[in-house]
Amino acid sequence: MLVGDAASMVNSVGGAGIRNAMVAGRIAGRIAGEYVQESKPMSYLEKYEKAWRKKLYPRLRMNYFIKELMWHSETSSKHFYPLIAPMN
Repeated sequence: MLVGDAASMVNSVGGAGIRNAMVAGRIAGRIAGEYVQESKPMSYLEKYEKAWRKKLYPRLRMNYFIKELMWHSETSSKHFYPLIAPMN
């Protein structure tokens, strides 16, 4: 079970990912604990994927959409690129 940056759970707009990693880590810990304590089959771990996506994916998807809009719009090329280009 991957969480945080390793699972591409990074906020596309601001670059933050600690909150997402903590939320996903909590979900992973809960499911791993149930798996071990209740001697569940290996397929039980698939619940992690469904659980984190339900909790985090809508926001990750929206942030990605916003990032794409910012970077690929005419307004962005006029206003954002000149500010960010010197940083590269």
